[in-house]
Amino acid sequence: SSDKDKYIIGITGEICAGKDTLVNALADQLRKDKISAEILHSSDIVKQIFNLIDINPKREDFHNITIYLRKHYGEDFFTRVISKKISLSKVTFILWSGLRSKHDLELLRQYSNNLLVYIEAPAEDRYRRLSTRDRDKEDRTKTKEEFFRDCNKSTEAYIRMLKDKSDHIINNFDGQFKNSLDHFINIVTKVVK
Repeated sequence: SSDKDKYIIGITGEICAGKDTLVNALADQLRKDKISAEILHSSDIVKQIFNLIDINPKREDFHNITIYLRKHYGEDFFTRVISKKISLSKVTFILWSGLRSKHDLELLRQYSNNLLVYIEAPAEDRYRRLSTRDRDKEDRTKTKEEFFRDCNKSTEAYIRMLKDKSDHIINNFDGQFKNSLDHFINIVTKVVK
């Protein structure tokens, strides 16, 4: 399919807000509806580098390599990689998790069929999720102070500003997440059918 026909849903939110939960639930529903979708994670670019050389990176490693690549290859380095992945994709529907910069937002808005979703959750809830999820061993032992320090790193700074630019906000607190998630999935699947 041509790039102009693609549906791009960008999903953003702070660390452990629920981005992967939303992406996976939406992808599952699209599959049930026989709609092909590709999931792109902004962080996969760095993960692929480490995986190729059998390194199990820590969050600090991600931060450091991200800063290095942006410094030496341009602030829009990761956006250019995602742009290339979108153009190479054979599917019409792209779920892009982890938007985090003005360059990401500019790329998303270049597509006529785009939607930016911001997931918000209280910091205490996000910390609790981080310490119980199975993704990164180091996260389970992280103190609250370390978590809050991670949340305030330069690689995370623009994420909170994306909330004001989002088309849809999903609240992941006070038991609202399931209802917000179901409502959002229904909106998306009706649009693409």
